[in-house]
Amino acid sequence: MLYFYEDKGQIINALFQVLKMTVAGVDLAEIEYRQLADGSELAILIYDNGYRKPVNISCDSGVAMLRDILRAID
Repeated sequence: MLYFYEDKGQIINALFQVLKMTVAGVDLAEIEYRQLADGSELAILIYDNGYRKPVNISCDSGVAMLRDILRAID
């Protein structure tokens, strides 16, 4: 069995860079990755106006995480 570690923080940083090149990401200031004390994980979309939108990415693979974040942006 092949095990591959996906660094969610790096994936989120790369996604943020790509989103800034799009109309959907023009007002996005940051995407913050957080791992909480209980083990759950969040991607927090932070907009230029200060609005923060948490996205639950616990137990997500890299691709599932991308889908969840993109769904939250729509």
